[in-house]
Amino acid sequence: MIGRYTVITPLGPVRLASDERLVSIEPGRLALPSRHADPLGVLLRMASVNRSEELGDRGPLIASLANPENAENPELRRYEAVFGRDALYSSAFLADLYPQLEAGTVRFLAGFQASKNDPLALAAPGKIPNHIRDPGDPLARRLTAQTGRRWPWFGGTDTTVLFLSAACRVVDHDASALDWPITGGRRLRDAVAAAGRWLLAELRQDVLWVYLNRKDSLSCPAFFGQGTCG
Repeated sequence: MIGRYTVITPLGPVRLASDERLVSIEPGRLALPSRHADPLGVLLRMASVNRSEELGDRGPLIASLANPENAENPELRRYEAVFGRDALYSSAFLADLYPQLEAGTVRFLAGFQASKNDPLALAAPGKIPNHIRDPGDPLARRLTAQTGRRWPWFGGTDTTVLFLSAACRVVDHDASALDWPITGGRRLRDAVAAAGRWLLAELRQDVLWVYLNRKDSLSCPAFFGQGTCG
């Protein structure tokens, strides 16, 4: 099982997985905001919209969006992509104020739902992706070259669970949401049903795998009252 260890560096302690080693470390260039940013303005920028009424119209928040002062810093912009888990958590936090954001997030992610098994993407029918990138994106190409990973990346089972919870809230707010068109002639009801089938199949295995990524996977029988997890 993958463990963790700490390496002391000139820049402070760094936690690594047991199958990783630190090759080099250097300080990054970080520009702080030049002025106080209005929270709603930041939210709109992460959502790529101009007005709160438009939240969700262009899909999920890019929760890792760099501030404008770091627009020319590629290291800080390398994770500006859709992460399903982050997007669903963010929209859930804001659901009472901006339910349309959660609706747009659910609809967007449903369009990328897996329809077949693909070990190189950790995909299985019904799963919701945890990391969406254009395969031609520089970081996507680098990760594919290093690991063989295909896109979208489905290495997070909790993403599908979060998707089901969000979809329930969306439908509770607007029952007609079940008939929203997704892709390929499918509707949201089809995406929810497929996600539910995947989750039920996982639960029938007695152990729910929370596959965050290849280094953070773990199984916890305690979740089912079958012992403890160390």
